[in-house]
Amino acid sequence: LLKNLYPMVKQYFDFYAKMDGDVCQVNSGLIKTWHLFYNSGGWDDYPPQKYIRKRTVDNEETQTYNDTTCVITTAETVLIAKILKNISSYFNMGDVADYDATISKYSTVIEENLFDDACGYYSYMVHDKNGKPSQFLRYKDGTNYNQGLDGAYPYIAGISSKERGQKVLDNIKNGLLTEYGVSVVDTRASYFSKTGYWNGSVWIPHQYIYSNIKRQKYQVFLENNFIFAIYYGIL
Repeated sequence: LLKNLYPMVKQYFDFYAKMDGDVCQVNSGLIKTWHLFYNSGGWDDYPPQKYIRKRTVDNEETQTYNDTTCVITTAETVLIAKILKNISSYFNMGDVADYDATISKYSTVIEENLFDDACGYYSYMVHDKNGKPSQFLRYKDGTNYNQGLDGAYPYIAGISSKERGQKVLDNIKNGLLTEYGVSVVDTRASYFSKTGYWNGSVWIPHQYIYSNIKRQKYQVFLENNFIFAIYYGIL
């Protein structure tokens, strides 16, 4: 069944993996899908996403859908490339090198541009008029606006260096984990809200992934577990 489904899944993956060349994209190599849908990760009122949506609707010049990228779209492209690479290798599909190229390309652009050492999260990126990375998207108090699940997903995708990964992991343990589960937004962030829909809430799909931190199996779990294929609808 998996072998039969693979070509269809790959076609869907290629839509994202090759999107960086689309006219609606910026020139950094980071992927954005705002031209297709307002929601990057299914999280309606996730703070930075809600913010740039409002600025887009208000016809502001910067920090809008036109010049700002989230993290998760590019990070999950890498993650899914790793899943499909494993499947391709298992069935000897012959396109492992293509996945390696995609993984390398997007991992590099994320690591070179998005990590904010000040907070230990990966950041939304605002681009200049030439489509080049310009500045991290920040909240009105100057803190990074992406202290939440979106800012942690390069770690989930196995992109982070050891040092950066440890900083993200510390944030997950000390800022995202609550007595009820993993919050969507870091509870220490100034824009955290206990009453948010995709802000202070605990959402089940992410709990399965993050709960493995507690069982100290996280690094092994990240890349080689077919549960990811089930979670992302591949199986």
